Amino acid sequence: MLSINISELVLTAISFFLLFFLLKRFLYDPLLRFMAERNARIEEGLDAEKQALAAVQANEMLLEAKRKESMDQAKHIAEQARSADEQRREAALQQARQSAGESRSRAREEVCRLQESESEMLRDSETELAALLADRLLSSGYAAGE
Repeated sequence: MLSINISELVLTAISFFLLFFLLKRFLYDPLLRFMAERNARIEEGLDAEKQALAAVQANEMLLEAKRKESMDQAKHIAEQARSADEQRREAALQQARQSAGESRSRAREEVCRLQESESEMLRDSETELAALLADRLLSSGYAAGE
């Protein structure tokens, strides 16, 4: 028949609870603590990643804003340089026109002065030639009439 031995039942129950206590104390609790710490580290890493991604995006936006600002500044500088170049070109053209006008005026004055000088020399030459011609005519007429 079946008989239950109380002492064996108590000893088995005590062994079971002792094994349960030891497993819980030295295996399950440290394992659960390790898993919780690991999950916490993973969560911290994920949070750090999110923060790093947010910082990267903020830096990219800042970099893009700086790039646009630099491009605008470069366009402004190029426009100023173009404007300054245009002003210098206009000033050079104006100076060249003025210089050419002055040169033309001096050349005209020189031409007028030379024309007057030539006219005066021509008048002097005409008078001399007329006197010389008259002298020759007179001297040849006297010579022919004698």
